[in-house]
Amino acid sequence: MSIDKEIFSKQLGINIAKYRQALGLTQEQLAEKLDLGNEAISRIERGVAIPSLMRLFEFSKVFHCNVADLLSEGTTKKDDIEYIALLLKDLSENDRQFTIRMLEQLVVHLRTKP
Repeated sequence: MSIDKEIFSKQLGINIAKYRQALGLTQEQLAEKLDLGNEAISRIERGVAIPSLMRLFEFSKVFHCNVADLLSEGTTKKDDIEYIALLLKDLSENDRQFTIRMLEQLVVHLRTKP
C-alpha cells in the first residue's frame, strides 16, 4: 500500500470508528446493519481494508452523514459535540455536572491565554 493510500485508509477507518462510537454501536452491531462480518469492520477501522464506494454510501446511511464526512481529515463541531456527549453519557449526574464545570473553566482559561 502506498503512503498516501495508507494515510487515507487509516483516516477513513478513524472516522468510521468515531461515527460508530458516537451512535453507541459495537463493531458487531454495525456489521449486522451492513451485512458484514465483525472482522470486516475491524479491518476497515484499522485502515487495513478500504470499503467500496457503494459500501461508503451504506456507512453514511447508517451514520446519517454524507460520504464526504467519512472521507474528511478533520473533525467538525458536530463530531466534537457527539464525542463529548459520548464521554459524558455513562457518568452519574453529579460526575457529569462536575465534568461540565471543569470544561467551562478550561475554556475560560484557554480563551484568556495570550
